[in-house]
Amino acid sequence: MSLMKRRHFLQAAGSTLAALGLSQADFLLQADRYSQVLAKGKPGRKLALLVGINRYPRKVGKLRGCLTDVELQWELLVNRYGFNPKDILVLADRRLSFLDYVPDQPTRENILSAYESHLIRQADADTTAVFHFSGHGALVKDPNPLPELIKNVNGVKTVAKNPDGVTGSILPLDRLTGYADEVDDITGRTLYLLTALLAQKTPNITTVLDSCHSGGGFRGNAMVRAVNRPDGGFYDSSEAEIDYQKSLLRKLKLDEVGFQALRQKGIAAGVAIGSANYNELAADAPIWSPNGKFYAGALTYTLTRYLWQQPVNESLDRVFVNISRKARDIGSSAKVIQEPLYQTSNDKHYPQQPIYLSNPANAYADAAVRKVSKEGQIHYWMGGLASSSLDQSIKGTIFSAIDAAGQEVGQIEHQGRGARLVGYGRLVKGAKQAIKPGVLLREKVRGLPTDVKLKVALDESLGVDLTVAREVLQEMRGVEVVEADQPVAFQIARMNDRYQSRAGVDTHGVKDLEQHTVGLVEGELQPLVPTFGMPNEPIEDAMDRLRSKLQSFRAREILKAMGGVDVASGNQRGTLQVSAEASAKSPQGKVGDSKFVSGSRINLVIENTGRQDVYVGVVAIGSAGNLRVLYPYFGAGSIAEEKARVAAGRKLVLPEDGVEFPLGAPGTLEILTFSSHKPINKALTALQSIASSGRGGVPSRGGEIPADPLMGDDAIDSMSALLGDVDQNSRSEILVRRTVKAVDTSLFSVVPTLIEVVAGK
Repeated sequence: MSLMKRRHFLQAAGSTLAALGLSQADFLLQADRYSQVLAKGKPGRKLALLVGINRYPRKVGKLRGCLTDVELQWELLVNRYGFNPKDILVLADRRLSFLDYVPDQPTRENILSAYESHLIRQADADTTAVFHFSGHGALVKDPNPLPELIKNVNGVKTVAKNPDGVTGSILPLDRLTGYADEVDDITGRTLYLLTALLAQKTPNITTVLDSCHSGGGFRGNAMVRAVNRPDGGFYDSSEAEIDYQKSLLRKLKLDEVGFQALRQKGIAAGVAIGSANYNELAADAPIWSPNGKFYAGALTYTLTRYLWQQPVNESLDRVFVNISRKARDIGSSAKVIQEPLYQTSNDKHYPQQPIYLSNPANAYADAAVRKVSKEGQIHYWMGGLASSSLDQSIKGTIFSAIDAAGQEVGQIEHQGRGARLVGYGRLVKGAKQAIKPGVLLREKVRGLPTDVKLKVALDESLGVDLTVAREVLQEMRGVEVVEADQPVAFQIARMNDRYQSRAGVDTHGVKDLEQHTVGLVEGELQPLVPTFGMPNEPIEDAMDRLRSKLQSFRAREILKAMGGVDVASGNQRGTLQVSAEASAKSPQGKVGDSKFVSGSRINLVIENTGRQDVYVGVVAIGSAGNLRVLYPYFGAGSIAEEKARVAAGRKLVLPEDGVEFPLGAPGTLEILTFSSHKPINKALTALQSIASSGRGGVPSRGGEIPADPLMGDDAIDSMSALLGDVDQNSRSEILVRRTVKAVDTSLFSVVPTLIEVVAGK
């Protein structure tokens, strides 16, 4: 059997979360509940059992990213949440460099034994317990199945029957029994019972299952963690599995009727997180580095980086939108659509808790020191760094080494990246003895190339037009043509059945697009509907039409790179709090957190929570690739600068009187609010000039944002002016290489606000 992709997760009664008794799913609450439990401030121990399996037998199918997941989780738990490494037990199919012991093999017996001995027996009322599994999943026959499966499709919950009577399972290394119809999987029934036993000791339980429960096979550029019978049927559980469940029922003093009643109420205890719906695949996705690519689970990679970077509490809906979208984007590199999901116990203990029980044990960070060589070279794990910073990571970036109180004790100049997420650099300020394993690092000065590129790929659907399209792209300013299996901002594609069939719950009009039209496709294989032209449009005309849109998107990428913006985390470390609200003229326009009805009017509320005044600018870009200036749009020179100033502790509500922000056709709208503690005169003047001329802003008082957006060279020039201002301000504070553009993270920040525009009823 060929290498297989990975992770699929049944949201409710039919898969592993189902296995846990999961009956509902949205992912966001999961991430916050996970952080709450991990950051629990009680004095009890923090125990974790991490299981990762890559080297399955040939008949099952090998994987590539599960041990990376284990490494991601281990680094997070130790360096961010204060777990003692001795209280984290790892089961893996090979030795791992970050461990000082050889882990036991993840066989069925070892997994079950470790759960009982490491988690259940050592736990008490104040213990925090984490079980993480990365590997293959499957659907197997359930002797007493739950009746329904619940899916999460773009945040919409739907119920599906369970006619096959299945439950989810996780696959140990030795799942094969020698019998044609039986497997030694650890099923959802068993996971539920183990969790119930652990819950008798502590309610503070988090279960993360990054596995796949449908489909299978090698697809695209990644693997899917899914194993099904060759004939399309479902395996039976082994006699050993059934006997083990009976022993657990006896320990819990439960009969089958009582057990089934509990399963239908939800998970046994705590928080459960899964990677995809029961009818989806989940990606063992490629993550690129200068030395090639490595693999990780889309769920684990996204969740881990979000928790590394999270400095403050965020609303549940916002976190769900951000994490879910990013996980889909990462999964899409494997040509896989997946919807992460979560569930919490029905116990009232969890809903009554705040978003976080307390702050994590250690301050938020981007990286953690692993070792210091005899020659003084510092190696660090960059698991918390925003994707935009990883992509643009070059010599010249400066990290601050911080102590337990978050105070700087040294500065490290980044020199390059090694394998996976490991970077290396040299100490440029501070005492050598302050830099040791476990010390946390934050970006102090973000080094950017002088010419930030937009990475674009060409989809095979272009057929005979591929050569011409490539030639045109290669001549475009600031555009880098890459292969489709690499990280890209967009693909240029021709609409066909493939894209329309993947639309699922189509809220953006993909299914209404005509065949043989050319346009842009985003990360999760989501066509940007407004960028598609007329059927059978000559490729030369299509490329010319898309040219200005690509430059606008490149301007967006420049701004996001400057701010270290990561859609998974938002990276909201500055002093601004930004929210989008329905205006008084459209009180019913907001239909969910970050979700508004097409045609409604919105207000943008910007609050400066810091102790210093800041200078603010706001731009927005939608699915059509139209970049518009939202602020400042009146005044010039010193007037524009003064209008852009938001005093410490004050709020700015946009738009100004007499102006409206109407939302257009269904799609996504990304609003980028940037702020600087020092004046950014050139950038503000450029933006105001463009806005007042009607090219991308408001032509005069008393109107709406005009239809003419800021496009092409205007967009690039305005962002270049901004980068020039910020670079000059940053160099006045610290010595930085002349070969890079410098962004002092203490002076400049970008806050992304993602809005989904939906059709009215």
